[in-house]
Amino acid sequence: MARVFLSYATEDGDTASKLAGLLRERDQDVFLFQNPATRGDRFVPLIAERIRDAGVVIVLMSPHYLASAWCRRESELAIQRQAADPGLVIRVLQVAPTRHEDSGFLGAYDWIEFHPPYCHELPVPVLTALGSAEEQAPGLRPVGFRNRDEEVAKVRHALELTTGQDFWVVVAPPRLGKTWFLRHLHDHLAAASDGGTVRLLDLHGLADAWSKPARVLALLLDVEIGATRDVLTDEQIRDVVRKIVKRRRQFYLLDSADRMDRSTTAEVRRVLTHLHRRLGEHGNGSARFGVVVGTRQHDDWKGYRFGASTRFEPVTLSEFTPEVVDQVVRSYDPLLTPADTRACALLLHRLSEGLPALLVRWVEWAEDRSFYALDEEAEDDAVFDAVTRPYVDAELLDPEVLFARGHQDPRRCVAVLDRALKALVVYRLITRSHLVFHFDADEELRSMAADIGWQVDDLWIAITRTTLLESDLPEMWQEISRPIRRVLYRYYFRSDPLRSSAHREARACYERWSVKQAAKEQVVMMVECLWHEMSRQLLEQRSELPAELPRVAGELAREFLSSTLYSPGEFARFIANRLGRDAEFQLALSGFDGLFDAVLLAIDASLSEGG
Repeated sequence: MARVFLSYATEDGDTASKLAGLLRERDQDVFLFQNPATRGDRFVPLIAERIRDAGVVIVLMSPHYLASAWCRRESELAIQRQAADPGLVIRVLQVAPTRHEDSGFLGAYDWIEFHPPYCHELPVPVLTALGSAEEQAPGLRPVGFRNRDEEVAKVRHALELTTGQDFWVVVAPPRLGKTWFLRHLHDHLAAASDGGTVRLLDLHGLADAWSKPARVLALLLDVEIGATRDVLTDEQIRDVVRKIVKRRRQFYLLDSADRMDRSTTAEVRRVLTHLHRRLGEHGNGSARFGVVVGTRQHDDWKGYRFGASTRFEPVTLSEFTPEVVDQVVRSYDPLLTPADTRACALLLHRLSEGLPALLVRWVEWAEDRSFYALDEEAEDDAVFDAVTRPYVDAELLDPEVLFARGHQDPRRCVAVLDRALKALVVYRLITRSHLVFHFDADEELRSMAADIGWQVDDLWIAITRTTLLESDLPEMWQEISRPIRRVLYRYYFRSDPLRSSAHREARACYERWSVKQAAKEQVVMMVECLWHEMSRQLLEQRSELPAELPRVAGELAREFLSSTLYSPGEFARFIANRLGRDAEFQLALSGFDGLFDAVLLAIDASLSEGG
């Protein structure tokens, strides 16, 4: 049993009492200062004594906490005590949206959400600190993800500025934190709204609204709309304006917008655009109408325009970096050395590819093993099957994920997509030609597609409409979300021989087209062909890579330079520029000093000789 000291502001007393109750239900010895009469000469010695005797100090972080001189003194005493006694555990529970940059030394700790709807159970890091990790509450994770905090702050500050952008689209593939982002943004806006209107509508569980724009708008705007048709009349829109025009500051957040069908999305977009225009005409200087849309595919929202000053700037949520994973590991086991923490973080990042939901699974696995000797066991197929396979099956290849707007026969379609994805995830970039190459060679894939009435073009359309693809790629190229692609690659190709064979086939695919593509595509295809050759060599003949890869790079450069539009020197320069921006390629060669430069020199020398 740990002795727990709760440090909190008086204004957060209800939350502190709730937390104390949860702790006492677990027979914890909790000090909860609730007697103002004892303040005075005896107060500081009493607090210092309680902090000295505590095994765990829990700070309830809020703007009230930072404004309290008593609270600042308590946190200073706790930090001083921890410096002298590293065995003391300090946990920071965020009970209200609070600026990280205002929190001083407490900003160095990972913050954990503990406010509605998260305050009904003890967070996992608190349970771990109390020595009762075997009773962990699922789904409650540290929130010290600094990259997300920066993105939330970017949108929030723009919405709060009078001249800032007031329409945003938050884009993310499945399970990359889009819903967390919108809820966190909602909490920040609500805390600073000063009587304004802040509403968040998640369409995920509202299937009856996905094809009804009037219902979506009524729920989002909190107004009555009597429309029964698919399109609102001008009078109905004017009625909505009259109902909401008196709201001084109003922000509307729409999550799971990809659930709506295209016609519903178009109508919701049209009406919101109309409201923006009307409210801009009738509002005063303090009025604001902001909209934030969360979706997996944002193309349907590009038509949101109501003035020359409006910009369409999506916020794309990426995977977590190793630095973020390092924060997660430290929040679970602060006693690990910095070197061990970094090693665990790099391993867990590689296993999860920074995908938040998969990272949670791998961190739970690592915690069960006390973060000790993870390397060998992590490579075991049984561990992969226990941790990653359920995530892929339930989170990535589920029909509801692949087909955000639904499908007539999703289960049978997923089986065909599963087969096609297995062929395509080896490629970093894909086109219809990649699919045709494998479709022609795979009799079973053709048979499965025929069973549901699909030709190769139907399959390609289905692939491009899945929620696994990145948005806004140029021209002919498509890209499966990079972290998802890497996870699926390991999911489908479980052994080095299978991976090597896949890369060998991929190189053959590119070389088949090398003389058929436009000049500007030759650079892309040559780099991708080199990527697959490098990947194969890393699996088959790693020790020979320093000598073999530059040689092959020179041969490929001569093979792919088939256009008179480029001189050899220009082609070499374009390849060097593309490889210079290719972080994934450079990371793969990071264990070979000087090899990346040797590849560039070999390409330049080969083309110079050929010219």
